[in-house]
Amino acid sequence: MTLPLYQSGSHALDDGHPPSKTAHLGLWFERFYQGFTSNWNLETDAKAKALIEKMKKDWIKAIAKQETPSKHLQRHAEQRQQLAKGIKAHYRVFETTSPFVTGVGLSHPVENGMSWHPTLGAPYMSGAAVKGLLRAWVEEWMDFDSEQAREALVIRWFGTAKNNEHNASAGELLFFDLLPTDKVTLACEVMTPHMGGWYEKGGQVTLSKDNPDKISVNDYADKVPADWHSPVPIYFLVVRSGKFATLIGARTPEAQAEVGQAMEELAKALEWLGAGAKTATGFGRMEESAADAYEREQNQAKEAKAQKMAALTPAQQCLTEVQELMSADQAKKHPSYKDSRTGNPIFEEAKKLKELATGMSEAEKAEAKACLTAVFGYLGIDRNKAKAAKELWSSLN
Repeated sequence: MTLPLYQSGSHALDDGHPPSKTAHLGLWFERFYQGFTSNWNLETDAKAKALIEKMKKDWIKAIAKQETPSKHLQRHAEQRQQLAKGIKAHYRVFETTSPFVTGVGLSHPVENGMSWHPTLGAPYMSGAAVKGLLRAWVEEWMDFDSEQAREALVIRWFGTAKNNEHNASAGELLFFDLLPTDKVTLACEVMTPHMGGWYEKGGQVTLSKDNPDKISVNDYADKVPADWHSPVPIYFLVVRSGKFATLIGARTPEAQAEVGQAMEELAKALEWLGAGAKTATGFGRMEESAADAYEREQNQAKEAKAQKMAALTPAQQCLTEVQELMSADQAKKHPSYKDSRTGNPIFEEAKKLKELATGMSEAEKAEAKACLTAVFGYLGIDRNKAKAAKELWSSLN
């Protein structure tokens, strides 16, 4: 028999590991399982089943030891942050608080698959699935004053199919993939269903010919849920820990105001419902970490300040900076610059008013003098004696 490429010549890989750290781990997981027989079937012989199950477990553990491509994920996360700024979308990073798995229903020799991003080679959840998760939260758990209000929001955010009451329409929000921002930690998990016969064939139970009120002996032993059934371990691949990011944008200008609310509700859904598969058993829970929340709030504050400053004149911008520096120093338990006279950032910022004085209106000059009076008093500067302060004050006359 001709061996496949990865089992022959210079490509032989006895340990089942991908050929390099930059290999597409998803492609390897989906296409390079090594537990097939010589005729490309999975072993079904009862004597070999235990060995096959061990091969499955060992192969999943080998995959779990690999690393997803950190550099590509970081670069892609940066690109998505820039995209979010460009389209005025809300971008947020979530950290797993329980194992995360998605795509377990995909066909795979180890019985449970995994959804892998086609180009990044990392576990992910599609934007359509993110949309479905948020919709489930809105329809079942989000608070509303009335059911009419709930229905209106569902139609507005997610759209509707054509029916007797509505024409088909797209929702006003755009949903993007939930993707890792850096390498994730993979692991091998196990589930142990005890009554496979009941779950698979419970609806085919036959009754005894002698007594129609009783189940036949064979079916009673194999298909009835009971405590004599042995657990059957099923191993599957999960994300043990990692950070995932997504963004929500607006399809229309009118929907821009609701993007922030949609992201807040998605955060609640990820925390309480979970993403992906096996959420009923606690999988898929994610929360925004304190560090990420702080960074996001700082960035939002910077953007808000930049927008505010852009609407001011140069003189007003300078005065705002001076006032904020002094307020920040006053808020400290031990102020750094009080009574420090010259040579500190508050006075250095205030000196810029001298260059801006010629372009100031009378109202701005009056405001500047009031600000400088407070600054001189705080720093302990006598504007009639200190040369730099005297020149600064004179420029405003």
